[in-house]
Amino acid sequence: MADIRYQETMWAEMKPDIYGGESCDQHVPAWECKAEGDMDVERGLKDIEFSASAFPPGTKIVVSLPCCPDCGLDAGFSQNGACECGFDWKAWAEERYQ
Repeated sequence: MADIRYQETMWAEMKPDIYGGESCDQHVPAWECKAEGDMDVERGLKDIEFSASAFPPGTKIVVSLPCCPDCGLDAGFSQNGACECGFDWKAWAEERYQ
């Protein structure tokens, strides 16, 4: 069987609204999505859904978590808080997504 080359065609990043909540200091999770050929991105999505019938056989969906720049551990599925080594993911998000 021949090796199959894969082409990335869609991307999404969880870009929280870092000014959420009544006091404008809460992080509200939201996806920003883009597909190859799109002129713009979709922002503020709460959920992403993939219908199997929209894709050809062999399509893969990959999720990549950020890794701590200090110790290398991935951020896990925690949206806020600190890494085991003390790296502050909330502060990182506020700097990155301001």
